[in-house]
Amino acid sequence: MPDEAFNLYKKRSWVAGLLCFFLAFVASHSCTFGILFSFSYFADMSKIFFLFLLTLIYYSCQTGNSKNKNKFISEKEFTKIYSDSLKKYHPEITYTIKQDLEIHAKSNELDFIHYLDNAYTSYKNEPDSFASVVQLYLQSSADLYKQEEPIQKDKIIPIIKDAAYIDDVARTLNANNKTNEPVELVYEKYNDKLVIVYAEDGRSGIAYFTAERFKEAGLNKDSLFDLAMKNLDNILPEIQRNGEDGYYMLTAGGNYETSLILIKSIWSKENMPVKGDIVIAIPTRDLLLVTGSKDADAVNKMRSVAKEAYETGPYQLTPDLFHWDGKKFQPYK
Repeated sequence: MPDEAFNLYKKRSWVAGLLCFFLAFVASHSCTFGILFSFSYFADMSKIFFLFLLTLIYYSCQTGNSKNKNKFISEKEFTKIYSDSLKKYHPEITYTIKQDLEIHAKSNELDFIHYLDNAYTSYKNEPDSFASVVQLYLQSSADLYKQEEPIQKDKIIPIIKDAAYIDDVARTLNANNKTNEPVELVYEKYNDKLVIVYAEDGRSGIAYFTAERFKEAGLNKDSLFDLAMKNLDNILPEIQRNGEDGYYMLTAGGNYETSLILIKSIWSKENMPVKGDIVIAIPTRDLLLVTGSKDADAVNKMRSVAKEAYETGPYQLTPDLFHWDGKKFQPYK
Protein backbone atom coordinates (compact mmCIF):
# COMPACT_ATOMS: atom_id res chain seq x y z
CA MET A 1 0.00 0.00 0.00
CA PRO A 2 1.18 3.61 -0.63
CA ASP A 3 3.58 5.11 1.95
CA GLU A 4 2.49 8.23 3.80
CA ALA A 5 3.53 11.41 2.07
CA PHE A 6 5.10 13.15 5.03
CA ASN A 7 7.09 12.27 8.12
CA LEU A 8 6.69 15.50 10.06
CA TYR A 9 8.69 14.22 13.00
CA LYS A 10 11.92 14.11 11.04
CA LYS A 11 14.57 15.98 13.05
CA ARG A 12 16.01 19.01 11.28
CA SER A 13 17.98 22.08 12.21
CA TRP A 14 15.63 24.79 13.46
CA VAL A 15 17.68 27.43 11.67
CA ALA A 16 17.35 25.68 8.32
CA GLY A 17 13.70 25.03 9.02
CA LEU A 18 13.06 28.70 9.75
CA LEU A 19 14.79 29.70 6.53
CA CYS A 20 12.79 27.14 4.60
CA PHE A 21 9.53 28.40 6.05
CA PHE A 22 10.46 31.98 5.16
CA LEU A 23 11.07 30.99 1.55
CA ALA A 24 7.75 29.18 1.48
CA PHE A 25 6.00 32.24 2.94
CA VAL A 26 7.41 34.40 0.17
CA ALA A 27 6.43 31.82 -2.44
CA SER A 28 2.92 31.56 -1.08
CA HIS A 29 2.27 35.19 -1.93
CA SER A 30 2.85 34.55 -5.60
CA CYS A 31 2.09 30.83 -6.00
CA THR A 32 -1.08 29.09 -4.94
CA PHE A 33 0.76 26.04 -3.60
CA GLY A 34 4.05 27.63 -2.62
CA ILE A 35 3.56 26.91 1.07
CA LEU A 36 3.98 23.21 0.33
CA PHE A 37 7.70 23.90 -0.06
CA SER A 38 8.12 24.29 3.69
CA PHE A 39 6.61 20.87 4.33
CA SER A 40 8.76 19.27 1.66
CA TYR A 41 11.90 20.22 3.55
CA PHE A 42 10.84 18.33 6.64
CA ALA A 43 9.55 15.32 4.76
CA ASP A 44 11.35 12.13 3.96
CA MET A 45 10.07 12.29 0.40
CA SER A 46 10.49 10.02 -2.55
CA LYS A 47 11.90 11.43 -5.76
CA ILE A 48 8.54 11.29 -7.45
CA PHE A 49 6.83 13.46 -4.82
CA PHE A 50 9.67 15.99 -4.79
CA LEU A 51 9.42 16.39 -8.56
CA PHE A 52 5.66 16.64 -8.26
CA LEU A 53 5.98 19.53 -5.81
CA LEU A 54 8.38 21.35 -8.12
CA THR A 55 5.95 20.91 -10.99
CA LEU A 56 3.02 22.03 -8.86
CA ILE A 57 4.74 25.17 -7.57
CA TYR A 58 6.01 26.08 -11.04
CA TYR A 59 2.61 25.57 -12.60
CA SER A 60 0.93 27.65 -9.89
CA CYS A 61 3.37 30.51 -10.49
CA GLN A 62 2.59 30.43 -14.20
CA THR A 63 -1.18 30.23 -13.98
CA GLY A 64 -2.28 31.95 -10.81
CA ASN A 65 -1.57 34.02 -7.74
CA SER A 66 -2.88 34.38 -4.21
CA LYS A 67 -6.25 35.53 -5.53
CA ASN A 68 -6.76 32.09 -7.07
CA LYS A 69 -6.27 30.07 -3.88
CA ASN A 70 -9.84 28.88 -3.84
CA LYS A 71 -10.11 28.29 -7.57
CA PHE A 72 -11.19 24.76 -8.41
CA ILE A 73 -8.63 23.06 -10.64
CA SER A 74 -10.19 22.08 -13.96
CA GLU A 75 -9.77 18.71 -15.67
CA LYS A 76 -7.44 20.38 -18.17
CA GLU A 77 -5.24 21.94 -15.46
CA PHE A 78 -5.19 18.70 -13.48
CA THR A 79 -4.07 16.75 -16.56
CA LYS A 80 -1.34 19.30 -17.30
CA ILE A 81 0.07 19.15 -13.76
CA TYR A 82 0.02 15.35 -13.78
CA SER A 83 1.67 15.19 -17.21
CA ASP A 84 4.43 17.63 -16.22
CA SER A 85 5.15 15.56 -13.11
CA LEU A 86 5.43 12.37 -15.15
CA LYS A 87 7.77 14.06 -17.64
CA LYS A 88 10.14 15.14 -14.88
CA TYR A 89 10.18 11.71 -13.28
CA HIS A 90 10.43 9.75 -16.56
CA PRO A 91 12.21 12.05 -19.05
CA GLU A 92 12.93 9.10 -21.32
CA ILE A 93 9.19 8.63 -21.98
CA THR A 94 7.19 10.72 -24.46
CA TYR A 95 3.90 11.90 -22.96
CA THR A 96 1.03 13.28 -25.01
CA ILE A 97 -2.21 14.67 -23.66
CA LYS A 98 -4.86 13.31 -26.02
CA GLN A 99 -7.75 14.84 -24.10
CA ASP A 100 -8.58 15.92 -20.57
CA LEU A 101 -7.74 13.18 -18.04
CA GLU A 102 -6.03 11.00 -20.66
CA ILE A 103 -2.25 10.90 -21.09
CA HIS A 104 -0.52 8.61 -23.60
CA ALA A 105 2.94 7.29 -22.70
CA LYS A 106 5.23 5.98 -25.42
CA SER A 107 8.80 4.75 -25.78
CA ASN A 108 10.57 1.92 -27.57
CA GLU A 109 9.43 -0.55 -24.91
CA LEU A 110 6.23 1.05 -23.62
CA ASP A 111 2.96 2.11 -25.13
CA PHE A 112 0.02 2.66 -22.81
CA ILE A 113 -2.46 5.22 -21.47
CA HIS A 114 -2.81 6.94 -18.10
CA TYR A 115 -6.50 7.46 -17.31
CA LEU A 116 -6.91 10.11 -14.61
CA ASP A 117 -10.67 9.85 -13.99
CA ASN A 118 -10.32 8.23 -10.55
CA ALA A 119 -7.55 10.60 -9.50
CA TYR A 120 -9.56 13.67 -10.51
CA THR A 121 -12.70 12.37 -8.81
CA SER A 122 -10.72 11.82 -5.60
CA TYR A 123 -9.45 15.40 -5.82
CA LYS A 124 -12.95 16.80 -6.41
CA ASN A 125 -14.23 14.99 -3.33
CA GLU A 126 -11.41 16.42 -1.21
CA PRO A 127 -9.96 19.56 -2.88
CA ASP A 128 -7.80 20.39 0.16
CA SER A 129 -5.91 17.11 -0.26
CA PHE A 130 -4.81 17.84 -3.82
CA ALA A 131 -1.09 17.18 -3.20
CA SER A 132 -1.61 13.88 -1.39
CA VAL A 133 -4.15 12.66 -3.96
CA VAL A 134 -1.84 13.27 -6.89
CA GLN A 135 1.14 11.80 -5.04
CA LEU A 136 -0.87 8.66 -4.30
CA TYR A 137 -1.73 8.11 -7.95
CA LEU A 138 1.76 8.98 -9.16
CA GLN A 139 3.20 6.37 -6.84
CA SER A 140 0.71 3.78 -8.05
CA SER A 141 1.41 4.54 -11.70
CA ALA A 142 5.16 4.12 -11.10
CA ASP A 143 4.63 0.35 -11.18
CA LEU A 144 3.76 0.62 -14.87
CA TYR A 145 7.39 1.46 -15.61
CA LYS A 146 8.90 -1.44 -13.72
CA GLN A 147 10.11 -4.51 -15.56
CA GLU A 148 7.44 -7.19 -15.48
CA GLU A 149 8.16 -9.85 -12.87
CA PRO A 150 6.63 -13.29 -12.27
CA ILE A 151 3.36 -13.31 -10.31
CA GLN A 152 3.91 -13.74 -6.58
CA LYS A 153 1.65 -16.54 -5.42
CA ASP A 154 1.28 -15.19 -1.89
CA LYS A 155 0.16 -11.77 -3.16
CA ILE A 156 -2.83 -12.89 -5.24
CA ILE A 157 -6.13 -11.53 -3.90
CA PRO A 158 -9.79 -11.54 -5.10
CA ILE A 159 -11.36 -8.22 -6.11
CA ILE A 160 -15.06 -7.72 -6.82
CA LYS A 161 -15.92 -5.82 -10.01
CA ASP A 162 -19.07 -5.29 -12.04
CA ALA A 163 -19.37 -7.60 -15.04
CA ALA A 164 -18.94 -4.75 -17.54
CA TYR A 165 -15.48 -4.04 -16.12
CA ILE A 166 -14.04 -7.07 -17.90
CA ASP A 167 -15.11 -5.80 -21.32
CA ASP A 168 -13.92 -2.25 -20.57
CA VAL A 169 -10.48 -3.42 -19.47
CA ALA A 170 -10.20 -5.83 -22.39
CA ARG A 171 -10.80 -2.98 -24.83
CA THR A 172 -8.13 -0.86 -23.13
CA LEU A 173 -5.58 -3.66 -22.93
CA ASN A 174 -6.08 -4.70 -26.52
CA ALA A 175 -5.93 -1.10 -27.73
CA ASN A 176 -2.45 -0.86 -26.19
CA ASN A 177 -1.43 -4.35 -27.29
CA LYS A 178 1.23 -4.49 -29.99
CA THR A 179 0.43 -8.10 -30.92
CA ASN A 180 -2.64 -9.57 -32.53
CA GLU A 181 -3.31 -11.85 -29.58
CA PRO A 182 -6.29 -10.83 -27.39
CA VAL A 183 -5.45 -9.80 -23.81
CA GLU A 184 -7.63 -11.00 -20.94
CA LEU A 185 -7.67 -10.72 -17.17
CA VAL A 186 -8.02 -13.70 -14.84
CA TYR A 187 -11.54 -13.74 -13.43
CA GLU A 188 -14.63 -15.82 -12.67
CA LYS A 189 -18.34 -15.12 -12.38
CA TYR A 190 -19.76 -14.29 -8.94
CA ASN A 191 -23.36 -13.56 -9.88
CA ASP A 192 -25.22 -12.11 -12.88
CA LYS A 193 -23.87 -8.62 -12.21
CA LEU A 194 -20.53 -9.14 -10.46
CA VAL A 195 -17.26 -10.94 -11.18
CA ILE A 196 -14.22 -11.87 -9.10
CA VAL A 197 -11.06 -10.48 -10.69
CA TYR A 198 -7.71 -11.76 -9.43
CA ALA A 199 -4.89 -9.31 -8.79
CA GLU A 200 -1.65 -8.84 -6.90
CA ASP A 201 -1.58 -6.77 -3.75
CA GLY A 202 1.50 -4.57 -3.94
CA ARG A 203 3.20 -1.82 -2.01
CA SER A 204 1.85 0.86 -4.36
CA GLY A 205 -1.61 -0.60 -4.85
CA ILE A 206 -3.52 -3.38 -6.56
CA ALA A 207 -2.16 -4.68 -9.87
CA TYR A 208 -4.23 -6.86 -12.19
CA PHE A 209 -2.45 -9.51 -14.25
CA THR A 210 -3.26 -11.04 -17.59
CA ALA A 211 -4.25 -14.61 -18.33
CA GLU A 212 -0.99 -14.99 -20.25
CA ARG A 213 1.14 -14.05 -17.22
CA PHE A 214 -0.95 -16.35 -15.04
CA LYS A 215 -0.34 -19.24 -17.43
CA GLU A 216 3.40 -18.50 -17.53
CA ALA A 217 3.49 -18.66 -13.72
CA GLY A 218 2.22 -22.24 -13.85
CA LEU A 219 -0.57 -21.61 -11.35
CA ASN A 220 -3.73 -23.71 -11.08
CA LYS A 221 -6.99 -21.84 -11.61
CA ASP A 222 -9.02 -24.61 -9.92
CA SER A 223 -7.45 -23.73 -6.56
CA LEU A 224 -7.07 -20.01 -7.25
CA PHE A 225 -10.09 -18.85 -5.24
CA ASP A 226 -8.99 -20.68 -2.07
CA LEU A 227 -5.46 -19.34 -2.46
CA ALA A 228 -6.67 -15.78 -2.97
CA MET A 229 -9.02 -15.95 0.02
CA LYS A 230 -6.18 -17.21 2.23
CA ASN A 231 -3.98 -14.32 1.10
CA LEU A 232 -6.82 -11.84 1.64
CA ASP A 233 -7.25 -13.06 5.19
CA ASN A 234 -3.53 -12.49 5.80
CA ILE A 235 -3.54 -8.86 4.67
CA LEU A 236 -6.96 -7.65 5.81
CA PRO A 237 -6.82 -4.95 8.47
CA GLU A 238 -9.38 -5.05 11.28
CA ILE A 239 -12.91 -5.12 9.89
CA GLN A 240 -15.10 -2.52 11.57
CA ARG A 241 -18.86 -2.14 11.61
CA ASN A 242 -20.00 1.45 11.89
CA GLY A 243 -23.59 2.63 12.40
CA GLU A 244 -26.59 1.53 14.41
CA ASP A 245 -30.26 0.55 14.33
CA GLY A 246 -29.90 -1.86 11.42
CA TYR A 247 -28.01 0.43 9.05
CA TYR A 248 -24.25 -0.09 8.88
CA MET A 249 -21.09 0.58 6.96
CA LEU A 250 -18.21 -1.92 6.98
CA THR A 251 -14.63 -0.69 6.63
CA ALA A 252 -11.44 -2.63 5.92
CA GLY A 253 -8.67 -0.25 4.95
CA GLY A 254 -10.17 1.38 1.85
CA ASN A 255 -9.12 -1.18 -0.78
CA TYR A 256 -10.78 -4.42 0.27
CA GLU A 257 -14.34 -3.51 1.31
CA THR A 258 -16.00 -5.11 -1.70
CA SER A 259 -13.99 -8.30 -1.22
CA LEU A 260 -15.65 -8.73 2.19
CA ILE A 261 -18.75 -10.10 0.47
CA LEU A 262 -16.69 -13.24 -0.27
CA ILE A 263 -16.11 -14.01 3.43
CA LYS A 264 -19.15 -16.10 4.35
CA SER A 265 -18.52 -16.04 8.09
CA ILE A 266 -19.23 -12.31 8.21
CA TRP A 267 -22.78 -12.57 6.91
CA SER A 268 -24.76 -13.85 9.88
CA LYS A 269 -27.54 -12.21 11.88
CA GLU A 270 -25.23 -12.22 14.89
CA ASN A 271 -22.74 -10.03 13.03
CA MET A 272 -25.38 -8.04 11.11
CA PRO A 273 -28.47 -7.48 13.30
CA VAL A 274 -30.91 -6.26 10.65
CA LYS A 275 -34.63 -6.69 9.94
CA GLY A 276 -35.20 -9.37 7.33
CA ASP A 277 -32.58 -10.61 4.88
CA ILE A 278 -29.18 -8.91 4.73
CA VAL A 279 -29.07 -6.34 1.92
CA ILE A 280 -25.90 -4.55 0.82
CA ALA A 281 -24.70 -1.85 -1.53
CA ILE A 282 -21.18 -1.60 -2.97
CA PRO A 283 -21.26 1.54 -5.16
CA THR A 284 -17.49 2.10 -4.97
CA ARG A 285 -14.42 0.11 -4.03
CA ASP A 286 -14.25 1.54 -0.51
CA LEU A 287 -17.94 1.67 0.42
CA LEU A 288 -19.93 -1.30 1.74
CA LEU A 289 -23.37 -0.51 3.21
CA VAL A 290 -25.57 -3.03 5.06
CA THR A 291 -29.23 -3.06 6.09
CA GLY A 292 -32.27 -5.38 6.22
CA SER A 293 -34.87 -6.18 3.56
CA LYS A 294 -37.77 -5.47 5.98
CA ASP A 295 -36.54 -1.98 6.85
CA ALA A 296 -38.07 0.04 3.99
CA ASP A 297 -36.71 3.40 5.14
CA ALA A 298 -33.18 2.05 5.46
CA VAL A 299 -33.38 0.35 2.05
CA ASN A 300 -34.53 3.59 0.42
CA LYS A 301 -31.76 5.49 2.17
CA MET A 302 -29.23 2.92 0.96
CA ARG A 303 -30.45 3.24 -2.64
CA SER A 304 -30.05 7.01 -2.49
CA VAL A 305 -26.59 6.90 -0.94
CA ALA A 306 -25.42 4.19 -3.35
CA LYS A 307 -26.64 6.18 -6.35
CA GLU A 308 -24.87 9.35 -5.24
CA ALA A 309 -21.64 7.55 -4.31
CA TYR A 310 -21.60 5.73 -7.64
CA GLU A 311 -22.11 8.96 -9.57
CA THR A 312 -19.54 11.04 -7.66
CA GLY A 313 -16.99 8.65 -6.15
CA PRO A 314 -13.78 7.16 -7.53
CA TYR A 315 -13.43 3.47 -8.41
CA GLN A 316 -17.10 3.09 -9.26
CA LEU A 317 -18.61 -0.38 -9.00
CA THR A 318 -22.42 -0.48 -9.19
CA PRO A 319 -25.41 1.41 -7.74
CA ASP A 320 -27.39 -1.87 -7.49
CA LEU A 321 -28.32 -3.59 -4.24
CA PHE A 322 -27.73 -7.26 -3.38
CA HIS A 323 -29.22 -9.65 -0.83
CA TRP A 324 -27.67 -12.61 1.01
CA ASP A 325 -29.23 -15.95 0.05
CA GLY A 326 -27.29 -17.97 2.60
CA LYS A 327 -24.41 -18.75 0.24
CA LYS A 328 -23.68 -15.59 -1.70
CA PHE A 329 -25.12 -12.20 -2.60
CA GLN A 330 -27.65 -12.02 -5.42
CA PRO A 331 -29.19 -8.99 -7.18
CA TYR A 332 -31.93 -7.41 -5.06
CA LYS A 333 -34.97 -5.73 -6.62
